[in-house]
Amino acid sequence: MTERDMEDLVAAYPDDFFPGKRFLLRGRQQSFAGVGRFDLLFEDEFKWHHLMELKARTLRYEDADQVARYRDEFRRRGFNNILMWLVAPQIPSSVREFLDDKGIQYVEIHVGAFRHVAARHDFTIESEREPEPSPASFLSTSHSEQLKAVGDKVGCYAWNGRTEKLSTRLPSVRILPMSSEEFPNKGIEDVQEEYFLEELPRRMEGRFLCYRLLNARPGSIVLFQYLNRLIASAILCTVVRFPEADESGYKGTLNFDLKSIKVFDPIGAEVVSKIWPEFNGFSHAMRELDAKGYPEFEKTLTGIKNYASALESEGL
Repeated sequence: MTERDMEDLVAAYPDDFFPGKRFLLRGRQQSFAGVGRFDLLFEDEFKWHHLMELKARTLRYEDADQVARYRDEFRRRGFNNILMWLVAPQIPSSVREFLDDKGIQYVEIHVGAFRHVAARHDFTIESEREPEPSPASFLSTSHSEQLKAVGDKVGCYAWNGRTEKLSTRLPSVRILPMSSEEFPNKGIEDVQEEYFLEELPRRMEGRFLCYRLLNARPGSIVLFQYLNRLIASAILCTVVRFPEADESGYKGTLNFDLKSIKVFDPIGAEVVSKIWPEFNGFSHAMRELDAKGYPEFEKTLTGIKNYASALESEGL
């Protein structure tokens, strides 16, 4: 059971977990500049807001500090009717006392309760779904090798090793600009280490929230642009469009193969333009590049770190 599974269930069926509260979902995975991104925001019948953080592990003292920062930010924005919640399968008595002292609500919900609610509503728990072949099972740091291994059968497109065929077999290479407003006071290395190697694969489980969605096919390679440099890449698996933009303005998610996520020494425009002469500099626009140039681009990468290596070092 992952935090994403817990979040999905509580968001869909709040009455099952909090009977009598009459919670209405008002926000999910919304970002506060310089503070972080919270899990769920509900409103009750008395117009009080309830912000929830869910943990799939035993609760810790530092979790209280996290939600306290959210509370301070809400109050700074003029929301005084706000209650903070922490939800976890196990909450030690010492942590309970600490939360009581801080005025933070908490509830212990065991994994069995989540499974019970899921069964009642015929809800599929994604992390417990019968495994299917997917790009996530391939650990090569080379995207070209990953794509060859994945093959057509999983919905991504594999390079067959012949450069002249790459543009027809690899769907596309895209540049995705990222705003520094999403990462205030964060340099390139901070974003690489804290977001691409931690938050995106672990907390977000590969879901990249977007104000604008890429029009790209599964298997496309996305190059992430930050501060006028390319700093990371990943293989796109699916694009999910929300029925309507959430309160933060996000219109959907790009879902990436976790083990394809990697960072590298920043690449400037001069390197990109040598490989792709049609490239005329970084901007706020999403760009598509000729897939034939990708193997050459991959050869220029240095200082590579990837999430797959982190999992291997953890024995996963």
